[in-house]
Amino acid sequence: MLDFPPENITDNDPGSYWIANRMDIDNKVIIELSGSKTFDRIMLREPILIGQRISRFHIEVETSNGEWEQVASGTTIGYKRILRVEPVTTSKIKLVIEASNHLPAIAHIGVFRASALELGW
Repeated sequence: MLDFPPENITDNDPGSYWIANRMDIDNKVIIELSGSKTFDRIMLREPILIGQRISRFHIEVETSNGEWEQVASGTTIGYKRILRVEPVTTSKIKLVIEASNHLPAIAHIGVFRASALELGW
């Protein structure tokens, strides 16, 4: 049993987080949303108490035909990183960590839709 399983990413507990297994060759985690969601913002958080670890990553979403499509990429995440993406509808998100300075760790992933006020409508 893992002390820091992937389920910790979506448990809404600010003190829990996922840490990649030392034996994993490719550090990625797939999040299954509660049904199909449309969003244009992705929020990522590292558990900053153990340090900023991730130095390069990308995010993919599962398309309606079962393929994975990259929608965002970045370098550091830190306490909180919000990525703007083109509106996308999916039920699965994959975070792929390409480089880190230690075992990568994620405290939270969230998806959001920008409000009309933010978009200037």
